[in-house]
Amino acid sequence: MSNLPSRFCRPLAASYYPSAGAWQAAGDTEDTTVLQPELSITKNDSIDPILLGEQTQYTIVITNTGEATLTAVTASDLLPAGLSFVSSAPVSESDNALTWSLGELAPGAFATITVDVTGDATGTFTNTAQANAKEIDEPVVADEPTTVNAPETPPVYSASIDKVDTDDPIREGDTTDYIITVKNTGNQPLTKVTVADTLPATFSFVSSPDALEVQDNDIIGGLGVLEPGQEVQVTFKARSSLFGEYLNVAELDAAELKQPILADETTLVEQVAAEEFAISIEKTDDVDPAKLNQDVTFTIKVTNEGISTLTNVEVTDKLPEGFKFKSADTEIAQTGNNDFSVTFGDLDPGESRTFKLVATALVAGTFTNVAEVITKEIDEPEIATEDTTVVELVAAEVIVPETLPFTGFPRTLWWLAAIAILASGTALEISNRRRRATR
Repeated sequence: MSNLPSRFCRPLAASYYPSAGAWQAAGDTEDTTVLQPELSITKNDSIDPILLGEQTQYTIVITNTGEATLTAVTASDLLPAGLSFVSSAPVSESDNALTWSLGELAPGAFATITVDVTGDATGTFTNTAQANAKEIDEPVVADEPTTVNAPETPPVYSASIDKVDTDDPIREGDTTDYIITVKNTGNQPLTKVTVADTLPATFSFVSSPDALEVQDNDIIGGLGVLEPGQEVQVTFKARSSLFGEYLNVAELDAAELKQPILADETTLVEQVAAEEFAISIEKTDDVDPAKLNQDVTFTIKVTNEGISTLTNVEVTDKLPEGFKFKSADTEIAQTGNNDFSVTFGDLDPGESRTFKLVATALVAGTFTNVAEVITKEIDEPEIATEDTTVVELVAAEVIVPETLPFTGFPRTLWWLAAIAILASGTALEISNRRRRATR
């Protein structure tokens, strides 16, 4: 009947024929009011926005705003993705597409439905509800957008540090690599990040692929800024000198940390059994490359590395062809064409002896100088070598002797002596001319 006018004139005696869609009247007419059915729906959320994981409640109100009673009133609500159903009152007939049968609604009467939901994802989600009745041609609709936000996370400044050694145990005199791993475990950047490590007194720093500041046994690495989740490694090599078990502590600090964070690693250094008889020899040159006719000083050092005294210690230096012996700073004996020997006698444990041998370079080329040491207690000699390159003089290059020939006068005073002699001669000539002029 919704297509009929609300007021019209009809005969006093009349009949309505639905198939014809009109009244057929006879006789007199009178005014008649036809009731128009109307339905409305509203929907609101109790909290908006909500945080992820929080709940809000939708209130749906369906009202008969017309003048006729509505029958078979229904309501439905299809929740969007991002919102999950918790409960409703009255209870929904389905947990997926929520539906309710509300029966009849008299004019002015209303029905209220509440739906509790949880925010499962961040974003803005539009929730649509609709209502209908037998007397209504099209359902009425109500939308309500709800925003779900991520919870606010308080700033967290935290970090971790770990330290390991790659070789453990090691022996006296051996090296091990220490690897320090630092990580920003907070949700904010860390600034002015530094790693500091103080080696035990019996360890010494050897090398590192990283840019580290090393002072004595203190090792410091500046890492700058570490972003959340960022991990950085610092590696360095250290050498042990004495057996024992040593605790090595590293610390991580940053401008935002309340106090440094520590990590430690224990390294076991095993004792090396000392040999009763052992000796070492070293040999170096002071000029390399040398020029033709230039003097080269070879330094030879021997050390008793054992735990007992060595006797009859004798060092032999075999000068290569192309060098001519000039002098030595100790008593030396020539034992061959270009072989020279020095006898040290006894050498106590840990004791070292050194001597220097000067030789003149006579031929251009690269020459290997061999020195060896023998003792009464050791069967095989210990050998040390040193390669020296001799280059030819370039044009206009002259080797000036250290002293003036025949006089021994130092080279550095030649020019002063020459100037003094010239000045004396000039003064004598002036004096002679004056005497001749006065005669």
